Amino acid sequence: AVQMIRGGNVRRSASGLDFQGGYMENDSPPRPMGADVMGEVLMPELLEADLLIWMGDFNYRIDDVSFEDAIDLISQKSWKALLKRDQLRREMKAGRVFQGMREAPINFPPTYKFNKATNGSCLFPSGYDSSEKKRVPAWCDRILYRDSFDSSGLGEQISLTHPILASVAWYKACMDVMDSDHKPVCCMLNVEVAVTDEVSRRQEYGKLMKFNEQVQQCLQESNIIPEIVLSTDSVSLTDRCPSILRITNRCSYNPAIFNIYCEGEPTGSICPCKQNHNASNEQSPLRGCYGFPRWLQVTPGAGVIGPGQTVEISLQYGSEEVLNDMGSNQHCQRDDTIKELVVVIVVNVKGKVSSFSRQHRICVCYRSFYQPWHRNTMECSHRKSLNQ
Repeated sequence: AVQMIRGGNVRRSASGLDFQGGYMENDSPPRPMGADVMGEVLMPELLEADLLIWMGDFNYRIDDVSFEDAIDLISQKSWKALLKRDQLRREMKAGRVFQGMREAPINFPPTYKFNKATNGSCLFPSGYDSSEKKRVPAWCDRILYRDSFDSSGLGEQISLTHPILASVAWYKACMDVMDSDHKPVCCMLNVEVAVTDEVSRRQEYGKLMKFNEQVQQCLQESNIIPEIVLSTDSVSLTDRCPSILRITNRCSYNPAIFNIYCEGEPTGSICPCKQNHNASNEQSPLRGCYGFPRWLQVTPGAGVIGPGQTVEISLQYGSEEVLNDMGSNQHCQRDDTIKELVVVIVVNVKGKVSSFSRQHRICVCYRSFYQPWHRNTMECSHRKSLNQ
């Protein structure tokens, strides 16, 4: 993870550095420090970053030197003499600000304060503040960074615990920029990033899954399937009254999650003349996502059974219209039709965190003595006309 803190207002105080209004790169618009929508205080998670880069106008100055002396040292390129009086270096060395962060060696002139529209490269060092105030030149604009190592990182080896090592390729000021009284600074970092060896990772993962006691315990718990008891393994339906299937969870600590679906194709024997119909005109006997036949209603089809609790499942013959469709045909030779429908439903049960399940099968049968109404009506009318 890389976090970049940009700009903001940095104010020096006796107790150290106050950072106000800074924000993470790519935050748009900047989120005000202090509160979120819930009123909670928000701060960047800087300690969690593997690489942290902080850049901007820090506004640190140079102490105990006059403007003329500073210009003289700058003309001699005596950067070390000036940096001994640099406020930021002193504060960092004392551990009061930017703990654990580093800055590359400075080998360029102070970046503040120049006369505007002045090319520092051409007029150096005469381009500094020529107003009455004659502000002492200073390195106000800085770039600091922190990687996975507390020291300079020399001789260190990256690893998964210390995944990033940064080194500076160059650090310089852009003296030919004339849009401000500051000269911007830029820096190039060479960054080494630890990469996971997939073969070693898989080997370590296998050892962890096989020998770690906590992992083994979690795996055993995830394989637990609560024991349930069904009130019956076969159900006979009538035309009107529903049948009740009771499912009891005998486990005292783990809820049982169940769902019910139809297994295979429903079978049955209806009026033989039904087989003479064109297959394209027949309606499919199945419906719904669980594949229940149209004549069967199961409620509820899924749910959760608490420890030691029982749930009741209602199984009911579903539609008189379906029965009429199945039994009516003008080619029937008999007045009465014996209709028997059979289907196997499956109660699938698993635990709350289980990746395995157990199935319980129930045979559901519907048997009806059926008389097609339209044919009886026609024959009764025919007989009445003969009697007359």
